[in-house]
Amino acid sequence: MPPPPELADPLDLLREQLRQPRHNLWMGATAISADRATQTVETELRFRPEMSGKDGEMLFHGGIIASLIDMTGHAAVAVWYGGGTTPTIGLQIEYLAPAIGERLTARGMLRKAGRSIACADVEVRAGDTLVALGRGRFNTREHRT
Repeated sequence: MPPPPELADPLDLLREQLRQPRHNLWMGATAISADRATQTVETELRFRPEMSGKDGEMLFHGGIIASLIDMTGHAAVAVWYGGGTTPTIGLQIEYLAPAIGERLTARGMLRKAGRSIACADVEVRAGDTLVALGRGRFNTREHRT
């Protein structure tokens, strides 16, 4: 049985969350930070040609950004709420600018965690440019470890 979230290393918990499901492995996002005081996590995604929204350009496709928002929001909930499976039940995304560059960083913050639903907000940046905002709602009923 894993240690309670308040005792476990949050960065290790974040790394664990990014290894599952297999889709996350394909995406290849890496854990950058996990801050207990602000209940935030930060992930990074490096560009690969198959992630392109336009051939020949280092432009991330919107679906890739949506996946990054979903996995980072889920990780924020799982790391700060107690791990386990917390399926996505709703995801809202606003694309603000083209995501051009070698990498994206996503910062997810747990906003509210209840017995049935948790909410997390995610900001995605390409360099200094804010390219997308997301809000995810996740099922926490009977999924907490």
